[in-house]
Amino acid sequence: MLSNIYLWIIGVGSFFFRFNIEVIKFVWRHLIEALMMATLIGMFIVPNAMNNGAINYTCALLFMGILICLFVALIRIKILEVRERKK
Repeated sequence: MLSNIYLWIIGVGSFFFRFNIEVIKFVWRHLIEALMMATLIGMFIVPNAMNNGAINYTCALLFMGILICLFVALIRIKILEVRERKK
């Protein structure tokens, strides 16, 4: 009787563990896409902030450089992720 309860608890625990792994993978895939969109939106906000006088040209150039590097890195991560899924 007691061993059946242990087996049931182990089975339910492994189900939730597998389920959570799939949820984490799903969130990870869409988190990368959301970060890519946030980076693109930031690339449109930086020139507007410079035109409004909120930041100077040097800071705007630095922010744009950082955002471009981040966007390229996110694209590379997405490409590697797609390649990994195909294998």
